This record gives sequence, C-alpha cells and structure tokens, in this order.
Amino acid sequence: MRRVLWLLACMPMLVSITYADAQKKNIRAKRLSAESKQPMMRAQTSLNIKTNVLTINCLESPTGICHYIFFTRDNENQGKSADKNNKEHKFNKIAQRKIKVGQSAEIRKLPKEYEFCSSTKPKLEMSTCRSRDYPPKPQRADLSFKPKVNAPFFKLGEGPNVAIDSAHNNFHTIDGRYAPFAKLLREDGYSVTDGSESFTDESLKRLDILVIANAISSIRNSDNAAVFNTDEISALKRWIKQGGALLLIADHPPFVSGAQEVASTFGFEFINASPQLKGEAFSVSDGTLKTHFITAGTTPAEKVEQFMTFTGSAFKAPANANPILVLPESTIAVDRSSTKANKIDVGGLLQGALVHYGKGRIAVFAEAGAFTAQISGRNGRKFGMNHPSATQNAQFILNVLHWLSGSDNA
Repeated sequence: MRRVLWLLACMPMLVSITYADAQKKNIRAKRLSAESKQPMMRAQTSLNIKTNVLTINCLESPTGICHYIFFTRDNENQGKSADKNNKEHKFNKIAQRKIKVGQSAEIRKLPKEYEFCSSTKPKLEMSTCRSRDYPPKPQRADLSFKPKVNAPFFKLGEGPNVAIDSAHNNFHTIDGRYAPFAKLLREDGYSVTDGSESFTDESLKRLDILVIANAISSIRNSDNAAVFNTDEISALKRWIKQGGALLLIADHPPFVSGAQEVASTFGFEFINASPQLKGEAFSVSDGTLKTHFITAGTTPAEKVEQFMTFTGSAFKAPANANPILVLPESTIAVDRSSTKANKIDVGGLLQGALVHYGKGRIAVFAEAGAFTAQISGRNGRKFGMNHPSATQNAQFILNVLHWLSGSDNA
C-alpha cells in the first residue's frame, strides 16, 4: 500500500521530467533539422610536411567565399585544466583568409599547435567558433613508417626510373603523402623522382614508370574542368605504346574526374562515387583478390594473400584487362555530386586491374591510401601500409611495380 501511495505522489514529478526531456529532444531535433538545411561550405586542406605550408582549396560555398581564421590559445587559469572547453583563454590570431570558390591560399610558418575554424560568412570570433582538431592534424604521411625489403629486387638506385606526378595539382606527391610509397620503392632498388613536368615526348622518354595519383583540376568546383590537356594525353599514349608503364590511381570523388580523362583513353570507366568501405581486405581465399603474377610474386617470400584498401572509388575495365581487386557483391557506393546522396550498387566492379597496351603496361587502382602509409586526426589513426591489418600491402605494391617493370616476362 505504501509503495502505491509513493508512486501516486511521485507521478506528477515523473510526468514533468518526462515532458521536459521530450521538450529538450524536440528543440534539439528542430535545431539539427535547421542546421542540416543550411547551405554548406566545402574545402580541402593539405599540409606539405617538408615546408610546413598548409594549402586550403575552397571547393564550394553558398556565398562564393570560404572564410578561415587560424589561432592559438593560452590558458590563463592555471588552476584549471588547460583543455579546449576552458573559456578562460587568451587568443592569438595567426592568420585570416578570404578564399574565393575555385581558388586556394597558403598559410606559412604555422606553430606546432594551432586551431582553425571556417565559415561562409566573414565574421569569425575565435572565442566562439567551433575550432577543428586541437591541434588540427590533417591527413598526412606517416614518416615514422619504415618499410622492410629483405631482398631488394634491384641493386639500390639501379632499378627502373619512376616518376611520381606532381604537375597536376596532385593530392599525393613524393614530398607529401606519397613519401612512404617513394621510400618503399627506393628500398627495392628503384630510382624515384618528382614528376613536376607536363607530359611531353621529351619528359616521358627519360622514364620507365610514371605514377599518377589523385590528379585534380585547379578549378576545384567544376567536374568538367580538364586536368590533362590533349597534347599530354597523346604523348602519354605514344609513350606507353612504345614500352612505357603507367600506374594510375584515383581515390574517391573529387579525384575521379581527373583520372577518368586518362583512364577512358585505355577503355576504363570510373564511377564517380565512393564505396562504403572502412578498410576492405581483398582476399585470394574469397575471390576478391584475383590470382596473378602480382599475388604469386617471383619467390615464395613475395606471395600475397590479401590487400587492404580504404574507401576509394570503383571502375569498369576493358575486356582485355586482368581484374585484380573485385568489390564484394552488394557493395554500395554513394554519389554526392548532387544535393541528394544517391546510392549505387558497385558489387562486382573493380578497384584494381592491369592491361597491356602496345609494348607498354598499365595498372589502374581506385584507392590511393593503400599505396602509402598515412595518419590522420589528433590520435594519429593509421591507414595504408602502416595499418595493423595491412601486413601484405607493401609486398603487393612491390609486385605491382615488378609487373610494370616487365619482371613476369609476359
């Protein structure tokens, strides 16, 4: 009886609490709904580790401008923890930039720790803006990664000449995110250089292998802006036909359109969408990694059973190509090129394939991170060759280069 009386007495309070909670949830839902309808700004940041220069590309903005502010904060209340939520700070502005859509800006001489925030509107207050990553840690090369090549395929420095393209606004370059990739190749004996020149008969004849990774137009907000001119494509075709070798890599959008200009020349068709994968292990055992010289290698030590990729894109290959990485059935990709995200079934499409062209060879892959070692975020999340589960990625990459070098004698 007493329990019943107690419940009856507490009922108004319980109803009141439940109603208050419902009101809070309703207000929060309305706020989130309103925020989701706000026009969005989209930009891309990249840090050159060698020069400590941060480049910002303004991709989209409803006002036509991306506004950025960079700053540091000093905790003035030593009695409290110096965390980001402590409001008692002294703010020191480092730089402020106003970047038009399609243009970029560079921030130099950044301190070791800093914050930044962005907006479509010019009024940015350091004390109230929601800063990004404290300190911000953009996707970057893992320079601590040390690839081990127990038996180099070539004498050090005497292997084929490899150039990593940097002449086409590439997101991955030899002195940036592809530094670990270049280090791996050098350990295997390759001579690796920066491909800073446009493609001509003269510039290409000095090379044995050309690597193009995530080339993108300087006009960032246009899917139709050309990355390579027609003369470059023609020179590339002639060079490969005469015996050159190309490794073409494209990541998720917006990098697909640039790769497609080259890929379509040789019968490949990229899908402008991003598969919903979070570290996909392609395996010989389940048929997603196809058996080939690349999986067999030239010795038992070079044998590869799996290869990990991290999101990327997908493509269709010409009939004469050898599929290498096949996306599992029912894999869904998301196309975000319009205001509404469209889902596409890309199960059975490819993330890797090889083809002969004249006397030359072409390897096409739809994921760039798998070919290097990177870290991102404040906690240094690893992805690529340095991922704990990507133990065979390095050997797979070397086997791809060996095939491009003609080591299979096919």
